[in-house]
Amino acid sequence: MRRSTPPAIALAIAFSVACARRPTREIEDAHRHLAEAEKAQASFYAHGSYEEARKSLAQAERLAGERKYEDARVVALESVTHSRSAVGITAENKKKMLDALKLNLDSTARDLTQAEQEIALAESRQIDAPTIELFRRDLLGARGKLREADRLRSAGDIPAGRKWSDDARIAADMLLREIRFSVAQRPITHPSPKTRHRSARAR
Repeated sequence: MRRSTPPAIALAIAFSVACARRPTREIEDAHRHLAEAEKAQASFYAHGSYEEARKSLAQAERLAGERKYEDARVVALESVTHSRSAVGITAENKKKMLDALKLNLDSTARDLTQAEQEIALAESRQIDAPTIELFRRDLLGARGKLREADRLRSAGDIPAGRKWSDDARIAADMLLREIRFSVAQRPITHPSPKTRHRSARAR
């Protein structure tokens, strides 16, 4: 007569078989979530969490290769958790960076408006025409960089937007310094009292 396996032993055997299974599904899920984090640019916006996810996945694959299937399954699940965290942090950090970039662009735009007004002042101080023309070309160039930075910000490309914003900021600062230096070399001159007296007598 065939003896049946006790339930406790059968459960232990089933558990052992389950533990011995290669965690293919868990590792595939970890790969999928890491790809989603990468697509969201988490490597830039949430570098720490993204790296933890990547390293955990690599460790899970190594453990699976060593037939340490249960350890590999646990680490693969940890990788999924890190990837999800990276996506959430990315959304939060991206909004903060976009807001900060917008503030920088607005500040540079105000400085360029100020530069335009100071070019008019320089012209009234009889700064030579070639210099005034150079100032106006520099102003156009700086505004072009600012427009490109704003376009990239609107497209969500923060790294490139920040680069163009920095370029526009530098151009605005240099332009204002050059204008103010030129104006300082041409102070307002007032006619002396003798000159005013002679002019009055001539009238």
